Amino acid sequence: EKIRTSKQEKLFHEVIFQIGNKDDMNAQSENGELAKKILDEFMKNFLQRNPNLKVFSAYLHMDEETPHLHIDFVPFVSGRGDWTRVSMKQALASMGFKGGTKQETEWSQWIASEKQELAKAMERHGIIWKQKGTHRKHLSVLDFEKQKREKEV
Repeated sequence: EKIRTSKQEKLFHEVIFQIGNKDDMNAQSENGELAKKILDEFMKNFLQRNPNLKVFSAYLHMDEETPHLHIDFVPFVSGRGDWTRVSMKQALASMGFKGGTKQETEWSQWIASEKQELAKAMERHGIIWKQKGTHRKHLSVLDFEKQKREKEV
């Protein structure tokens, strides 16, 4: 209850990993099946790489245009004795991700590391990661609508 009502911690966190897009890794294609295999392999090793993240849900979606993996987890750290604390920052720090600048937070370092792990899994299956720099921050509905209207004009 304390965590649920806290302004500092979330009840859980979710990350989504995807390989390719609807044009090159369509879920209905042979490449989509390969993406499924790679994402499954990536998930099996996720728990070993992230001992301070308690995964309670992982779903591989094949019902949309591109296969993608949702991973839901609770970050935690344990101390001397029997105490456990929910903390993303401390969980990532205990796994070696130390925040530095505003851009180089524990979270951004961890995400970059996980993307590298996914890239390694892809390479084992003969796929090279094309980093297109297309990752954009989600826009608010208002900003999205503004951007859409600007393009129309």
